[in-house]
Amino acid sequence: MYCKNCGNQMDDLASICVKCGVAKGKGFKYCDKCGKEIPQQTDVCLGCGNLLKNNSFINNGQLQMDDIINRINTPNGYATISLILGIISIIGSFSSLIWALACSVVAIVLGRKAINGKTEKTSVAKAGITLAIIALVIRAVILITLFLTMFGIELAIK
Repeated sequence: MYCKNCGNQMDDLASICVKCGVAKGKGFKYCDKCGKEIPQQTDVCLGCGNLLKNNSFINNGQLQMDDIINRINTPNGYATISLILGIISIIGSFSSLIWALACSVVAIVLGRKAINGKTEKTSVAKAGITLAIIALVIRAVILITLFLTMFGIELAIK
């Protein structure tokens, strides 16, 4: 067995590492089976194939919600979600559902938050904002057309 914090070989009966003092099973830097250093957010040790239960999403076969939230709660995560919501709002702008409006607003807010957070995905955030604005314009045109049609006002477009 190896210390997951420093990679030092440990006795199987030891409760703490004698080199770094970290409790057995704690840490994410080294594989506890082979002692090889592992990259962050890796699910499997590249040295021995050991499943790294506490290193990323997998923990005893279940997703760790904190890890998912931490990955989303970043400027890059905001940019990605902004793009997804922008696409959804474009699709939803042709329906009568209010969620399309909500998706547009959230896409714009998250896109701005991503850009202000100095993301590498600035173009993704800008695309999400642009799609959300286009969806709002489509929705506005549809509503204005419906309003004018309801009151019998014809558009004199030549």
